[in-house]
Amino acid sequence: MAVVSSLFIDAKKDVSLHVSYRYAALPSRNSKQGEWFYGMLELKQGRTSVDLAPFSGKEATYLLLVLHASHGVSIPLVNKDLVGVLCGLRDSATYHHPLLSIRSFTSYGPENLINGYTRPYNRAHIWLSGKEEQPTIRLNLEKQRSITAVSLFFDCGLSEEMVSSRVADVDPHHNIQLRSGVSPNLVCDFDVYARIGDEDVLVRRIRDNYQRHVMVCFERCETASLLIRFLKTHGSEHTGVYAIRIH
Repeated sequence: MAVVSSLFIDAKKDVSLHVSYRYAALPSRNSKQGEWFYGMLELKQGRTSVDLAPFSGKEATYLLLVLHASHGVSIPLVNKDLVGVLCGLRDSATYHHPLLSIRSFTSYGPENLINGYTRPYNRAHIWLSGKEEQPTIRLNLEKQRSITAVSLFFDCGLSEEMVSSRVADVDPHHNIQLRSGVSPNLVCDFDVYARIGDEDVLVRRIRDNYQRHVMVCFERCETASLLIRFLKTHGSEHTGVYAIRIH
């Protein structure tokens, strides 16, 4: 992801900013993996777009980039999350979402649905929809098969750090807002269709889902194509699915 992204940094004056970085298998500031590397960023007064490609490792891993504190330097934030991306003070229990410019979303493409991963590891491994009202996925089999179920692994915020994992500054008076209820990223309502003849036939409706892993069972049918239509999440404007498996 970093290879196609730029991070925005605000500076009140021209400044040379020290940075350190390393690579990890998981999107966490707690990671102890890997060797540290060091560098400098030359920032101009105002907002600078910093290309992250030079910091990207040769292997598919997460980038942990540390900007060393400098007076008047800050990272602009947004209120929209992106799987595998987070930003926060190094020893803080809370985190935010940085302002990025992303040149390509291929890291979140449909090939992730069948690559064998059901959670983020080394990279996001997730399919993300656009902002369409009812995103769909069609799975075409090599030939006609007899199937009875499909299992789906949904996004439920697995790339989020839990407050309990960072206790250096947790104190009751800090009023840290713990998440309650179901993750807004989780899919709530969806329909499953099987291609029978020249039509997509509805085989199962799922409503009010609250689980990350859902096994959808239906009457045995002969088909070479399944279509899944996602109707609603628990709040997110994007639908996220890690894996789909046909049984």
